[in-house]
Amino acid sequence: MAPKVFRKNIWQWRRKRAKAKPLIDPNGMFAGMVVLLVANGVQPRRLEIWKQKLVQKRATVEDYFSKKVNCVFAMSPEALLKQLDRQRLESFKGRVLLFQWLEESLRLGEKVSEDLYRIDINSEGGDTGSMSQSAKDSEEPSLKKTRYNPEDVESLKADSRDDSADSPRILRA
Repeated sequence: MAPKVFRKNIWQWRRKRAKAKPLIDPNGMFAGMVVLLVANGVQPRRLEIWKQKLVQKRATVEDYFSKKVNCVFAMSPEALLKQLDRQRLESFKGRVLLFQWLEESLRLGEKVSEDLYRIDINSEGGDTGSMSQSAKDSEEPSLKKTRYNPEDVESLKADSRDDSADSPRILRA
């Protein structure tokens, strides 16, 4: 039997090796996309996951804004303008999209329409995003779970018990 130190090193080596090689989809849905991810307003771990998914689905992720880039993802127009200057963005020929487009495309397994997720920096006035209020209203509601404080849950349960004691019970056959 091998010594403990040797066995521990083998498991560490296997874990590192498994993390190092992401499986690349040969028919990836993001093939041909050269992407810049704007890090402002995004958690670093989430950004890393998106990078891995993009590479896995055959996109190329750039670390800086270059002529190769044909798509820029940002959390909001404000975050975009913090990292990139307006002049370069106005002359940019590619697409500038919200990260929500990437999330929806990954969730559904196919590219969704970009119309609802475009960021328009050329618009007049204070609103720099192209998502109109009607477009925001037509989006599907988020399916995230709501977390409750345990103390609040207990007080709600107590309130419902008090209410049910006062009201007559209906028995079903």
